[in-house]
Amino acid sequence: MHSVYDNHFVYDGNVAYSVLKDENKSVKLLTSYSTAFIAPSLYQLYDGFSGNLDLKPESNKTFEIGTEATFKDFLELSVVYFNRKEEDAIIYDNTTFKYGNGSSDANGIEVSTSVKPVKDVRVNIGYTYVDKDTTEDFDDYIPKNKLVASVDVSLLKNTFFNLTYNSVGERSIYDRYGSFGTAGDNVILDNYDLLDFNVNYKAFDNKIMFFGSVTNLLNEDYSDVLGYNTKGVNYKLGFRLQL
Repeated sequence: MHSVYDNHFVYDGNVAYSVLKDENKSVKLLTSYSTAFIAPSLYQLYDGFSGNLDLKPESNKTFEIGTEATFKDFLELSVVYFNRKEEDAIIYDNTTFKYGNGSSDANGIEVSTSVKPVKDVRVNIGYTYVDKDTTEDFDDYIPKNKLVASVDVSLLKNTFFNLTYNSVGERSIYDRYGSFGTAGDNVILDNYDLLDFNVNYKAFDNKIMFFGSVTNLLNEDYSDVLGYNTKGVNYKLGFRLQL
């Protein structure tokens, strides 16, 4: 119960059915449906700079259906279709610098797979396709296509290597006030590709972990959010002590 926005009934449910299951392989069908209600926070309402007393509570409904399959320790595969409807989503407007409400419908498909070709190597691939409404009041920077692929390697004792590739498709943002061009036009954020490398080594009975990383190996010039810079090649070295 909310003192301002009254009572709202929310619920969720899911069903899973095993089509095939034995010691080597399995296939499962699954589906779910959920609702949500989110009231504005005190900060979103009353902050002297970005607050908005006219904010409405956010509600959404999400439906998913898909399948999961495994084969020994070699393969894991998941395919899920989703449909999401958002009403009065609470958003932060980067042009007015205030919180507001926006609505958007989206549906798409998520595919993820993990393959272990040899004992100490695992390859992970995930792809998401999103078809969403283009609205003037809902800037969520969600690309239509996104691919993430990684390779995990632990051939050496206590040592772990990871190489991750991210490919993010174009995003279209409505420029209502002309902050980045002509008012009323869409601004296209270009697609970009990132390659990151990580390594860690555990020593002294796993009490110390040394780690290092190189992010944006390709030195990609890209933008996640309009008006904000991103890093080029970035290096990190350190250790973590656990007593």
